[in-house]
Amino acid sequence: MLNKTKIVCTIGSQSEPESVMEQMLLEGMNVVRLNFAHGNLTTQGRFAVTAKKLALIHGKPLSIMIDTRGPKVRTHTFKDGNASIAKGCKVIIHTTPIVGSCDEFSVTYEGLFDDVQADDQILVDDGNLILRVIEKNKSNRSLVCESINSATIKDESSVNVPNAKINVPYLSQNDLVRVDFAIAENLDYIGAAFVRNGQDVLDLKNYIASKNGHQKVVAKIENLQAIEHLDEIIAAADGIVIARGDLSIEVPVEDIPILQKRIVKKCNDAGKFVIVATQILSSMSRNKKPSRAEVSDVANAILDGVDAIMLSNVSATGKYPVEAVSTLSKICSRTECEIFYKGKIQKAYNSSEKTLNDAVALSVADTALLVDAKLIVAFTESGTTAKRISKFRPCCPIAAVTSSEEIRLSLTLNWGVYPVVSNQPTSELDYVNKACEIATYYGVKEGENIIITGGNGVGNTNFMKVVKL
Repeated sequence: MLNKTKIVCTIGSQSEPESVMEQMLLEGMNVVRLNFAHGNLTTQGRFAVTAKKLALIHGKPLSIMIDTRGPKVRTHTFKDGNASIAKGCKVIIHTTPIVGSCDEFSVTYEGLFDDVQADDQILVDDGNLILRVIEKNKSNRSLVCESINSATIKDESSVNVPNAKINVPYLSQNDLVRVDFAIAENLDYIGAAFVRNGQDVLDLKNYIASKNGHQKVVAKIENLQAIEHLDEIIAAADGIVIARGDLSIEVPVEDIPILQKRIVKKCNDAGKFVIVATQILSSMSRNKKPSRAEVSDVANAILDGVDAIMLSNVSATGKYPVEAVSTLSKICSRTECEIFYKGKIQKAYNSSEKTLNDAVALSVADTALLVDAKLIVAFTESGTTAKRISKFRPCCPIAAVTSSEEIRLSLTLNWGVYPVVSNQPTSELDYVNKACEIATYYGVKEGENIIITGGNGVGNTNFMKVVKL
């Protein structure tokens, strides 16, 4: 049967060939992620075309997500493309562009001078280089620092200041180009990098709306400011990515597992999908099998309640992208057998809105468990019915039947939801016949139970029917 946990795959040089991407789709990939670390707009456009072609050939929903860069501070370039800085050396950080060396370099954010204080730490290249501010030079707005360790840093390395509030507009011109590209190419999700608060998410949503776009915004939690404003970000976003790598630069690494659990619970309670990312099966970049610790990492994330797991470099540039997807799919399948579904339903009930819509969705999930249903067929125009049922974590997959291709592709990240495009039924008999047809397609056998649900009007869920195939 279908896995309920979804798989997001970053596409790069190793997964670009159509034959490889096709095998990844057949092994369980649900969402293609386009990341500009693996090519420019032209390259990403080519990836998107291949993904759409394969989805059409195989009749499978395959959504596409594209990342923004976000208000990330970076170094400018270095004379030889990199610079080796020794422990104890004095290093000057300029806020106006220069070509860097081992003694000095510049950053992309002029306001860094105002936002840091003496004794603050500045983390460069994902924390590989740690600098301590020892003096602020007002005459040229530069920062005199001491190197705490030795490291080699490269062009456009990341720059983090954990205790500083970076005061730059969320949407840069570079990111507007990416968002325009997503709208023009009719992509499905935009991964909003380095959001700091709910307003950053709303700024992006408002821009998309101003361009008549329909893209859902997935907020990436990857800095301390985002943790401090987590509730408002979850409320504003359509979904969340827990970007554990960048987050661990500003947050103690021992806090990451606890934060992951808290974020997952908050998203589950709010009915928003949540994706866990960073170093998923990372050893499979070079090995055909993952480590036991990596398998446990994925399994525990599933048991915690994530909607999706994201592969990054493993699927983009690793040696075994197809095997990684296959392995991830097997871990999902095996772990989902151990989920205590009754407990999940009860937890979702505790955070429900106590409305008629939630009451029907809860009844659907509870009844599915009681009658051992093999599939829930949810007729939905807006996708709300399917999302609402997904929140209650039923024991079987949800076939979300919608007449809109746009809605179909906006549901691929929700736990257990498999969207289908079809005309909405006009009578009770039509509902039953269409549901049975879909159930047969998904492998439900004669004599097994399915549940049919839907509502009158957009956003309403007000009926449920148990049918034996």
